Amino acid sequence: MLFCPNCGVKIVQGDKFCRECGHSLTVIRTENVNSGRDEQKGNPLLTGMFISEPPKNSFPGMGMMGMGMMGMGMMGSFTSGGRHFSYSTQGMMFNSGLNYSISEKEGKLYARMRLPGLYDPDVREFEIPDEIFDRITDVINEFNGDRWDGFNGHAEGVMDGESFSFSYNDGNGRSISAGGYMSMPEGFGGAINVIKGVMEDAYHKKFPDYSEKFRKFFEEDVVAKYGESNRHIKVGDYYALIPYVCGDPGYFAWGENPLPAGLLDYRIFNEYCDTDNNSDDIKYRGIAVLVDKKPADDGSMNYTGIKIQYYGMDGSGEIGLFEEFTVFMEAVRGQSGSFRVFTYKTAYGPILGIWEDISWKYGNTHQAFTFYLYKINKDKLEAIDEIYAEVTGEDSELTDEQFELLCSAAEKAGVYEWAQYFRRTQPRKYISMPDMYIEKIAGFDWHSHFCPDFNDLTGKLPKGVQVGDSHIKVTKI
Repeated sequence: MLFCPNCGVKIVQGDKFCRECGHSLTVIRTENVNSGRDEQKGNPLLTGMFISEPPKNSFPGMGMMGMGMMGMGMMGSFTSGGRHFSYSTQGMMFNSGLNYSISEKEGKLYARMRLPGLYDPDVREFEIPDEIFDRITDVINEFNGDRWDGFNGHAEGVMDGESFSFSYNDGNGRSISAGGYMSMPEGFGGAINVIKGVMEDAYHKKFPDYSEKFRKFFEEDVVAKYGESNRHIKVGDYYALIPYVCGDPGYFAWGENPLPAGLLDYRIFNEYCDTDNNSDDIKYRGIAVLVDKKPADDGSMNYTGIKIQYYGMDGSGEIGLFEEFTVFMEAVRGQSGSFRVFTYKTAYGPILGIWEDISWKYGNTHQAFTFYLYKINKDKLEAIDEIYAEVTGEDSELTDEQFELLCSAAEKAGVYEWAQYFRRTQPRKYISMPDMYIEKIAGFDWHSHFCPDFNDLTGKLPKGVQVGDSHIKVTKI
């Protein structure tokens, strides 16, 4: 006795497709204990795999190939009669393809879907209105779908291709089954694209893609309002070159940072501190890092600062701004430095971190460290600690008290790895943010280049003129 490897019902000898689920049977051969050699002769369709009677206590369809076929994504249908539709594709890669089906249970229709790129455990089943099935029927009619029945195409010599399986039953005796490998019947491709759209619209209505909505919000709304900064450059490329210019005789200053105003980057996450996983509240949140341009008091240039914005969704899925604040009026200072905005997942939820370390070659200040940490709460950012420490005068590195402030901030946040990392760093003037423990949203490094006669030129050139080719290079990290 033979059984369909997809749904487990008995197979009628000679059928090309399972009469229950429409699964292609052209890869089955009848070498089993219940059929003789003579029965196999003269039927070239029944070659390849074989399905014997499933062992007792097994899942229906779990013959010798049952588990393998399910592992390959052949979800198929789950109908026991009535209206039915199923469409699946399968490529060579694990979890490739998709599985869409509709079945009728006690007069109600239920869709079951695994979208492209998702794993089998991500299959979702949900009730749909009759209008969805009716629309699929209309599309099949528009494309003369009855012509597809019995199609079994196979493109010869094509490697690493994709196969498909299709079945449809209107519940009143009309059925269509088709399958193939890199080959489709006439009109099928156009019809299935429409049908996929119909089913995916129903899916996203039931299971809204909040992350995609948030992404579009940042990419479209935020960019439209604030502008687009140098967001899409690759790591290692430079954001900007800032010239060193002459100031008063014998002094120099920074020229304007050409980094444009706008969105520098963003991050979306689906939790906040103390998230109630049993609640139906929408949990998606987002952090935006913006380059903020403000004119200097004398109007000679614009400051190039950094602004943080915290967004969230309300119960209707609308996105609103919860909080915003300026971190730095001028982000790039000193002769070298490093800046990062990042998140970190703690035991109690995500935290937001801001880090900056700066070094000066000239002047009374040698170094400065900024370390701000915030709990990402439901609708606000709650400060854990905000540390700013300078190394000035005769000091060559942070004092013991300043150093412990940085370590204490990390420990208050519950991230003891950071404190351990700081304490292992010697000498202390080389302290930096440990990238291996964070998920960076935005950040850059900067380093200075001075021309050979830099000091002499600062006393000779007019005010505001670049000092040779001296500059600060700001690089994306």
